[in-house]
Amino acid sequence: MTAAFVWATTSVPDIPAADWAIGGASAGGNLVAGAALRLRDTGGPLPRTMVLAYPVLHAALPPVPAELAAKVRALPPEAAFGAEEIAAMNLRYVQHPDALAEAYAFPGGHDLSGLPPTFVLTCDADSLRASGQHFGAELATAGVDVAVIREVGTTHGHLNEPENPAARRSIVRVADWLNRT
Repeated sequence: MTAAFVWATTSVPDIPAADWAIGGASAGGNLVAGAALRLRDTGGPLPRTMVLAYPVLHAALPPVPAELAAKVRALPPEAAFGAEEIAAMNLRYVQHPDALAEAYAFPGGHDLSGLPPTFVLTCDADSLRASGQHFGAELATAGVDVAVIREVGTTHGHLNEPENPAARRSIVRVADWLNRT
């Protein structure tokens, strides 16, 4: 992701790196946040903004509020991600338990200062909402301009359903935020 961003910003000289936005959904949101940290740490060009849709940003899922846990329990098994499933998924991603602590692999819980303004979109009934909301709070604490929006009535991956009115609402929210930021 980092190399792709640097390539894109240097291959299109008419658009300065500071005018670019990067974004990703679910694991892609994780990759975007990790790339932004790496760009910040290496002095690379930072994007103007980041958009993270229902991201997984912590090696261990932050505590899930009771209200959210009830919504996740009501989901069909294939749509419900529990803390154990997320931990196993995260370990498959990094391959070694020691890598779970790496900031570029899981930005949550690390120094987030200096990151660009960020839009975090979370789903109403998705255990990953806990990670997105917690990350949003971490960004705010680090002094980063952040907007965290929960799209009511949605589950993980709702942006993949463009005919869904909630997906359209989310797309409009993201576009409006990008236009204002």
